[in-house]
Amino acid sequence: NVMIVSIVLSTLTIPFVGKICDTIAETKIMPIAFFIRFLSTIAFCFLKSPDSIMAYAICVIMIVSSIIENLSVDSLYLKNLPKETRGVLCGAMSFVG
Repeated sequence: NVMIVSIVLSTLTIPFVGKICDTIAETKIMPIAFFIRFLSTIAFCFLKSPDSIMAYAICVIMIVSSIIENLSVDSLYLKNLPKETRGVLCGAMSFVG
């Protein structure tokens, strides 16, 4: 259930984050995404029960913020690659992870 909710929220947020990455510098977007993920990771320390609604919400926030991080890193990577080698380097990045 957590993954389904995360996928739905990610599907809804990806176009907006992509637009934001196109208009605002990645140097501003990436720290925000990493900070949100950091906060969600720290929030696990304060949970009373691992099967509470709050635990599920934190998992969803962590997954969505990870996807936002990935999108902002990809945007930064693609904007700065030379046009001649972009395809090869994108393939290498996808292969390596």
